[in-house]
Amino acid sequence: MQPPVADHPIVIRHHSGGPIQSPALPQAVAATQVNYAFFKWYSVLCEQGLQPNVYVLDGGDYAQRNRGSELESIIYWVEDQAGWQFSSGTLAVTTNLFFPDTGYVVGSDMEFNGVNFSWRAQSVQDGRAYGCTSGSTCFDLDTVALHEAGHFYGLDHVLCADAVMFPEATSSTRRTELRVHERVGICALYPPRNSHVANRDTLEHCTAASQCPAQHSCLVRAYEGHSYGWCGKSFTATSQCP
Repeated sequence: MQPPVADHPIVIRHHSGGPIQSPALPQAVAATQVNYAFFKWYSVLCEQGLQPNVYVLDGGDYAQRNRGSELESIIYWVEDQAGWQFSSGTLAVTTNLFFPDTGYVVGSDMEFNGVNFSWRAQSVQDGRAYGCTSGSTCFDLDTVALHEAGHFYGLDHVLCADAVMFPEATSSTRRTELRVHERVGICALYPPRNSHVANRDTLEHCTAASQCPAQHSCLVRAYEGHSYGWCGKSFTATSQCP
């Protein structure tokens, strides 16, 4: 594969502090399940059997929890009342750091509510069930992680009750398969790259115009001390745009 899939993955990090209050759900298992949720999105097959042009890589443990405040994408469990800043009925939250003038996301943090809820998971490695087993506050991590990964990639809620991106769930809910509109959505946000492009392709990350295809510029935006660039084709009139 050409960049950015191979050379410029989205790096996520798992906070080393949790989950703590779910001793039957080890941190390593929880991290693997969340990683698999990301994988299920970027392994979708788009047109011509190609995958979306996005890839998530686990960068290891991280000691801090920084909700959208820096260019680190952290996954963590909040298990102290003072740390959970949302309603008690909210299962998880994904916070996106983005450039206001473009909507371009440059970092996302994902936090799970371990104050009001406990968690269970069906391991993708050994098939065993981990975590809580019953109760109105025992929720399926695989379902919630897949939903939050959708937000991480940039998708919003939908009102189809059987969809992964439906905004409500109960303790018995298990939704682990993406619906057709969700698969189309991830392919639209991250269209498969042109395999004939030797370097960067349109909309891919860049630091200089020399990395981009012909007739492209490296469009750089800065916000609060951070900057990010991507390859964009130059036009002189709106009529030339696709």
